[in-house]
Amino acid sequence: MERLGMIGGAEDFDLSRRQRAFLAEDDEFADAGRTRAWTPPAETALRRARRLARFVPLLEAWTDAGPDRAALLTAERDLLTMVELSVRRGSDLLVRLPGGLHRLPLLAAVMIAADTLSVAEAELNRVVGAKAPPGPVALVTPRLIRRSELDQLDAASVPVAPALHPHRLRGDGLASPVRGGRPRLVTGSGRLLFVSPTTGFPPVLGVPPRVVVIDSAADVEPAWLSDARKWAAEHASVVITFTELHEELKTLRVADPKDEQDSNATSVATTTPQQTDGENCWIADWPWLRRNEEPLPMTPTPASDVEHGGVMEIRATAHLIAVDDPGLAGIADVRERLARLRDPGGRPPPWPVCRAARLTRLLAELPTRTGDYDRIAPRYGGRTLRRLLDDVMDADPRNDFPDWWRVRVAADWGAVRAGLTAMHDARTEGNPLADVVADLAEDAYRRGQPLDIICGSRTARDALTGRLLSNGALRIEDTPLVTIRSVSSIESAGAHQNTLLVGPPAARWRNRLTAADLGQLTVVAAPGDRPLVHRALLRAYSEPSREIARRTRCATLTALTDARADEDELDGNNIPVAVTMQATERGQKMQFKLPAMSALLTAAMSEPSSVDLDVTDLEGEPSGSQDPLGVDAPPHGRAVLVVPVVAQSTAPLDEHGAPTMVFLLPKGGRVQRLRDDEVRLLPVADITAGVTLIGISEPERRTLFDRVRPYLVEQRPQVARLLLQLWRIALDDACIVSGSVTELTGRLADMGADVSYAAVRQWNSSTRIGPEDPANVARVGRVAGNAVVVGEAGRIAAVMRAARAHHAAVGNALGKLAAWHASGDTTALERSVDALGADITDLAADLTAWRVIAVGDPAFAPASVLRRPMTPSEATRVVQPASDASAGSGAQRDVDNDEINTPVDQLDLLDAAETP
Repeated sequence: MERLGMIGGAEDFDLSRRQRAFLAEDDEFADAGRTRAWTPPAETALRRARRLARFVPLLEAWTDAGPDRAALLTAERDLLTMVELSVRRGSDLLVRLPGGLHRLPLLAAVMIAADTLSVAEAELNRVVGAKAPPGPVALVTPRLIRRSELDQLDAASVPVAPALHPHRLRGDGLASPVRGGRPRLVTGSGRLLFVSPTTGFPPVLGVPPRVVVIDSAADVEPAWLSDARKWAAEHASVVITFTELHEELKTLRVADPKDEQDSNATSVATTTPQQTDGENCWIADWPWLRRNEEPLPMTPTPASDVEHGGVMEIRATAHLIAVDDPGLAGIADVRERLARLRDPGGRPPPWPVCRAARLTRLLAELPTRTGDYDRIAPRYGGRTLRRLLDDVMDADPRNDFPDWWRVRVAADWGAVRAGLTAMHDARTEGNPLADVVADLAEDAYRRGQPLDIICGSRTARDALTGRLLSNGALRIEDTPLVTIRSVSSIESAGAHQNTLLVGPPAARWRNRLTAADLGQLTVVAAPGDRPLVHRALLRAYSEPSREIARRTRCATLTALTDARADEDELDGNNIPVAVTMQATERGQKMQFKLPAMSALLTAAMSEPSSVDLDVTDLEGEPSGSQDPLGVDAPPHGRAVLVVPVVAQSTAPLDEHGAPTMVFLLPKGGRVQRLRDDEVRLLPVADITAGVTLIGISEPERRTLFDRVRPYLVEQRPQVARLLLQLWRIALDDACIVSGSVTELTGRLADMGADVSYAAVRQWNSSTRIGPEDPANVARVGRVAGNAVVVGEAGRIAAVMRAARAHHAAVGNALGKLAAWHASGDTTALERSVDALGADITDLAADLTAWRVIAVGDPAFAPASVLRRPMTPSEATRVVQPASDASAGSGAQRDVDNDEINTPVDQLDLLDAAETP
């Protein structure tokens, strides 16, 4: 009390009775003048993780936006924190998040790689010694990480990418610098190591990676994912896997340290195996993202488009524009009958039923007439709709169906064939869905609102693009407001705010409905497809369940922070699933418009009830059915005649010898040979010692030009791509109108063209790319009745001339690049950058060149080991001497091996449906 008086006078304080009692009872306060100790509440696991994140320099730097880089969102920061804590504890982590191209895997790899910036370069360059040095951080991704992406990760104006010395892993186990240079052993000085699945995941020569970050969130059913995780575990690395939300993976088990030493015996140095506590999992589903009040997409939603997080509010809501189409009136009956044709015992259906189910789906999602689709299908090696219908009609119930199916066939098969014939004929005459899509595209242009149109396949995409270009509904512009893609094309998260899906989603693509590269979903389909759309949304958003996701997050945070996880804090918000419908009749001649966001938020959300009539699960054909998918594909469970080729990498290494591998190549195949500045195709039977080969491993066996072709297409302006697409459609139409290429040549000659049959035949080639004379482009447009092509003839001819010149320059540059593979000529590599661009040069330079040392006698080997790099001992175990060394290239025989002879019950024709 004296202290209070000294401060301001006790008479100045009007203390309450409770305060006086407190002061009187607190002897310690009266004697020492100290307050009573206050005990803070227990820190939750999430709060502790966020507090620890403040001590990670890059996380703090990325919290603020940088040049061409958006600031981290709360969800991204939490995910990267989980990655950092997992690496510190040596625990594997599985991150499941909505599909799309995310920046999170790259950010995670860079963040972990930066941990060794304080380690001396001499220590990182060491590959031998009693104690293994820190290894690099490997980022396994199927996409090419561009240099510009690395440059955007600078922190506080400090360049981060150059300090990481990024390298790329080659097929021979060596690493090549991203910015050019000779291949070298893998060491910790190259702190960031990019690994493409095309390498085949060879054993690392040098120091194995200490952490492996796997990016598979942008792949649908990635076949390479299990191999990547196994490769990482074999190198005793901490594994951080980013995968799509619905991807179910087996728990990763790190091998025993003794096994790791044996598996790394071929490496120059090994690293100490990481002790892990098992693989944790973090599920970043939409309820959790909504709880954070931030969408995961990298580009925030404009406030002018939606209010209060509009896309998040209606994320699980689809708007169905139900088009009254008499041509598909019988589709419900066809689906019902096909559903009854399912075998109760689960046996695969006969191939005619599979073709009928596939044709039903293709007709339901067809965005144009059947003729437009059938013209494009052969371009991608797929079946036309006409051919599918012919297969269904020509199927013999007595010979093409097993005995146990004939009772079913007698009841329903005839009605299925009649229904499919009626639907095909109606789609041949016209397609109301195409008119609705054109109306919506024009409405988007009027509003200035971007629109993302998604078709069921690449064939449907190209057919719709050509038709909309021809009727003027799709504009030719460099920065397109309306884009068209296939459902298998995955783009950056947050790239689109409005998405238009043509037809109900197939069973294979249901999980895509939760992808982060989709915006507010509008579906154009028949009224009867509403239950299919609702069921697809419900399944996509209910797996994994909100309860499972919450429990998984709680368990992971508790394991990584040793703190109690608050379930309410880690719970997500409820997201209702609903389908709003706009019933229309085309006979009213009304103009269709995109739905307004405000109307969707207030629309009545009802749940339709019906039986499941989705028959896309019937599309898998049994093995041995008519018309296999690929005549060149080796049959499963068989051995083929191979030629063992012993080859050594041409990479110059001073300290250690270049790696030597054995490749089993099919005797009837061909490989790419380097000779001087040329790349030639060489028959396998003609391979001799001393020749230099590239692309002989299974993932790299595409030709060099085929590997760079997608990047050449990306280099073209959008206008050029649209004009070339318009030209292909006009040329196809002109051939159909004329009847054949010969008759088209005659009609062009009658119109004054001086062109030969051979030249016209090559106009549709991807290498020839049309005529040189703009007058011939206009003549083709007149024959096809395409006024747009006639008006754009000059621009189309100019684009084709530029494309031919660019292809010639690329071919010459790729030939010059052969000197880099054959002799390590760095100057040749630098000269190629001007013609190819940095990204394509990096891709071509990463290919492995092999110099043949010896060629063995023909032998039999399982088809599953073809073109895979193996050690001599591994190759000896899998090959068996050929009884007839002079057997033809197509010789095959059964292999008495249970592992090889595993039967394949079905061939998934859904993949074939996406090939067209």
